[in-house]
Amino acid sequence: NISGRWDVELAFFSSKSRHTLTLEQNGNRLYGSHKGDFSVRDVFGTIEGDQIKLQSTDSKPGDSITFTFVGSLAGDTFSAPVYMGEYLNAKFTAWRHTYPDRRGTILIPGGPPLAN
Repeated sequence: NISGRWDVELAFFSSKSRHTLTLEQNGNRLYGSHKGDFSVRDVFGTIEGDQIKLQSTDSKPGDSITFTFVGSLAGDTFSAPVYMGEYLNAKFTAWRHTYPDRRGTILIPGGPPLAN
């Protein structure tokens, strides 16, 4: 099951960018959100064996870009080209997000409010 948060690095011709995929898996169907540099949009796709196919579209007035991710899953990573239509292709690597192990007591202040 590949449900969860995935950190993504996109390598363009002359720069790199960090994105986030938050995925839910229902059978072989995938859906969730794709957070890029400027917006968050829906993502959908499929998984068959170790092959993952995802697509999201970012639309703004006068412009639209579709990201088509096609990759092979290997453990907690998947990578391959991402196709972006007229914006050509880039390479991506996605890895499952690891949350820090923060344990401890959460203190709730008591008494009167500290501000009026």
